[in-house]
Amino acid sequence: MTIEFTPKGVCSRKMLVEVEDGVVKCLQVTGGCHGNLQGISKLVEGMTVEEVIRKLDGINCNGKGTSCPDQLAQALKLVVYAGGLPACLDNIAKINDMKRRSTRKGPTAVFRHCVCYRLRPR
Repeated sequence: MTIEFTPKGVCSRKMLVEVEDGVVKCLQVTGGCHGNLQGISKLVEGMTVEEVIRKLDGINCNGKGTSCPDQLAQALKLVVYAGGLPACLDNIAKINDMKRRSTRKGPTAVFRHCVCYRLRPR
C-alpha cells in the first residue's frame, strides 16, 4: 500500500511511503531538508513499520513540537491504528477512540488533521 501524507508543522510538504507486509519499502519526501530526508529515506527502507514508529516518534525540530521524522511516524501510525484501512471521515471515530486509549502523547495533534491523509492500495 502507498500512503500519501501531508505533514503538519514542518518544512516538508508531502510524503509518499510504500509499505508492503508491514515493512517500509520506499519513502519519498517533497520539501524539507533534502540531504537529511534522503538519509532518513535510506535508513527506514527495510525497517518494519513498528520499528520506524518506535525510533522516530516524538523527535522534535527546533521546538516545533514535531519534525519530519516524527511526521513520518504519525503517518505510519495511521496504518497501525486504522488497521490499514483508508484514514478518512468514515474512520475518524475509530482512530479517535484508539487515540484516547493510547498512552503516548504523540498522535493527538496529528489526528485533528486526519482528513489530510489518504491511504490507497498499491
